[in-house]
Amino acid sequence: MIVSINDPIVGESRITAKQVKEWYVQTFDRPVPTPVLDYIDEAYRLCQLVRFDFLLIASQSSHETDNWQSWFWMNRFNASGIGITGDPDQNDDSQIWRNGTAAARGHVVHLAAYVY
Repeated sequence: MIVSINDPIVGESRITAKQVKEWYVQTFDRPVPTPVLDYIDEAYRLCQLVRFDFLLIASQSSHETDNWQSWFWMNRFNASGIGITGDPDQNDDSQIWRNGTAAARGHVVHLAAYVY
């Protein structure tokens, strides 16, 4: 599926958690790591509650974290580049989440603050 800047964030999810997990396995030819599984499951659940299109949330996270392989994901579980500005001092002060579930909560709540 193609994501466009014109796609509304609020609306029916065009993809499921299961489909994102299948994409990961097909793309990288390996099982989905537990923190990524936890992120996907929790982000999908929360998107249903706040009526966000999960395709946009999962796409943003995948892009921002280099498919959940970036330093900020691996070391801070930062799922969407929150607080990452390119300034080393600001980057050092960016938030750290405990796990994939907490990362999903931070990501979706952060977006909900902008949307609602």
